[in-house]
Order: sequence, then structure tokens, then C-alpha cells
Amino acid sequence: MKQILTSLLVLTSAFGFSQQAPDMKAAISLVKKNLTQSSINMKNYSWIETTTVFVDGEQKSSSVNQCYYSVDGKLTKVATGSAPPAKTPGGIRGKVAANKKEEMNEYIKKCVGLVKSYLPPNSETLQKIYAAGKTSISVLAPNVKYKLDFPDYQLAGDKLSITLD
Repeated sequence: MKQILTSLLVLTSAFGFSQQAPDMKAAISLVKKNLTQSSINMKNYSWIETTTVFVDGEQKSSSVNQCYYSVDGKLTKVATGSAPPAKTPGGIRGKVAANKKEEMNEYIKKCVGLVKSYLPPNSETLQKIYAAGKTSISVLAPNVKYKLDFPDYQLAGDKLSITLD
């Protein structure tokens, strides 16, 4: 997975960029091409996905899945480990604790779903943001590293950044 994420987020410099930022259209085209190729390449790999959720500095959940693409092309996740269920007190305290735990589980599911909606980036969404003129490019290291910013990628006020190396 590290190789795939690296290829998603750090792209090779095939442009011979100058001291200034590369051509935005060419950079967007390279990102889209790389995303398409990476999605094809991922179908040949399997990986371990570990998701750990912290709320206010306290670990609330953790899951480990073996992930791979099945023969029919669908992403398959098989749970490989889980934490033992926590003991809850009985009576009214138990009901209050169960309700709070259920609320926290729903909150965690929403947060994890939102985080996973950013990876891998959707090339159509990137194109829409670029077409709207919102994309910006920054030189991080002349002739070496550049950053593309896509504001409002999923939610108003967020920003997805992709580094070209």
C-alpha cells in the first residue's frame, strides 16, 4: 500500500519544470493519469488496513482488515483482529453507557467514512475544481517539488493537497 500511496501523492517529474511553477493544465493531466494508473495497479496488490480512531486524545476504536480486489473487481475487506467487547455496568448506568457508546460509534463511523472519501482522490472532482478556477499551485522547492491545492474538495472550507515531486 505504501507504494500505491506514494505513487498517488508523489508523482515523478516528467515535465522538466522550470524555477517557476509548472503549467497547471499539464500538472492536472499528470495527476489524473497517475490516479487512473494507480487504481489499475492496486488491483494487483493486497494490503493490511489499520484504522485507529482517537477522540480528545483517547483511543475509541481500532480495526485491522486484510484488503484486496476480488476476481470480480470489488474491494474485499476481511477483519483480521478486533478488540474484546468492554464490560458495561448494569442498571441505569449501563443503559446510559450503552447509549453513549452507540452515539460514539455512529460518530466514529461518520468520521472514518469522511476520511476514506478523500483517498484515493477522485479525478473527476479534481477536474471540476480545476475547471472552476479554484486550484492553486505552490513551489515547495524550485525544480524539485510542487504542491497542488484543491479547496472545497468534499466539504466547504476543506482542502486536498497533492505534492508533485
